[in-house]
Amino acid sequence: MRGGEQRPSGDLVEGIYAAALEPQRWPAVLRDLACSVGAPGAVLQVQATGSGEVLFAATGGLDESALTEYARHWVRFDPRVGVGLSRPVGEILIPEEHLGVAAFRRTAIYNDFLRPLELGATLGGIVHADREIFVAASAQRSLRPPGFRERDRRRFVALAPHLARAARIGHELGAAAVARQALTDALDRLPRGVLLLDARLAVKFANTYAEEVLAAGDGLLLDRAGLQAAHPADSAVLRALVAGAAHPAAGGPRAAGGYLAVRRPSLRRPLELLVTPVTPELATVAPGRAVATVFLVDPERRLELPHEALRQLYGLTPAEARLASLLAEGVGLPEAAAQLGITRETAKSTLHSIFAKTDTRRQAELVRRLLTGPGTCTSLRPSPRTGDAI
Repeated sequence: MRGGEQRPSGDLVEGIYAAALEPQRWPAVLRDLACSVGAPGAVLQVQATGSGEVLFAATGGLDESALTEYARHWVRFDPRVGVGLSRPVGEILIPEEHLGVAAFRRTAIYNDFLRPLELGATLGGIVHADREIFVAASAQRSLRPPGFRERDRRRFVALAPHLARAARIGHELGAAAVARQALTDALDRLPRGVLLLDARLAVKFANTYAEEVLAAGDGLLLDRAGLQAAHPADSAVLRALVAGAAHPAAGGPRAAGGYLAVRRPSLRRPLELLVTPVTPELATVAPGRAVATVFLVDPERRLELPHEALRQLYGLTPAEARLASLLAEGVGLPEAAAQLGITRETAKSTLHSIFAKTDTRRQAELVRRLLTGPGTCTSLRPSPRTGDAI
């Protein structure tokens, strides 16, 4: 090969990219990397540019607790860090040689931390750096001879671009997963249903509200044909609205979606739907290709405003919060008084106090303010969408 280059093992390179997608693979991959350069262990760290905060760290063949101790304490006293940061990105070096091995043997980090672990010799460097992150990778072994050799350095040089690319991919995937989870959690808090459908009306995502409406099976249901309405005529309109949302440029009466009242077998008030083209941001929460968003409201669903939210937002007393919550649900003042076991005069007096604290003058104005405030955002369901990410 030209210039003394060394081709990395295909299996090792494949493992590096597999770890980008499945971070739990990094320990085994780093063990293989360390073995390829004659070392017992290796470390990969992704850190924030500027602050140096460790965003992700993995080790293979080394004590995990030692890595934690190093990140918590010893990194601040490690002279090798300065050597690595002073060199060009992508340069693979042995920093102890730049410091002088004899001088490095006299440092506290070597004598109190590395030597008991039979470590001290490092082969590695900053393999990637941009405005957001930098990636450090290294193999670790004892300072005892034989140390790292030139062939080991060449092998690491050949692997460094793959480590950099995989770490960057993993970081970007992790950031995307965090953003997707945040959007999913926000959708779960909405006081209305959200469904993402593909062109065949298969549900690609449903928030908590929508899942509960579908589970009830009253008006909307799921079968092999996708989302269906209980009434065939409503199903036909729903299909047309989704088709229009999927192809808004085609024109026609259903272009870009529209509204639909879905009749219910229970004869309760119809479910109210808005079908629109899916936005790129919403599409990120759904696997596959979603083409339409369905916003869903069940007018029979009781909207409960948390009393604690009303107390914190408007300074209401517990009694005022209970009355305000009932009024927001559409309960009239006389019925609310009866439910709370208070007289109408007490209810009127309490209502006037609520008006003053919420800067409203009429009951309709009060209800509108309560229903448009953040108190309607529900608490989160336990999320199964967890996992490690770079």
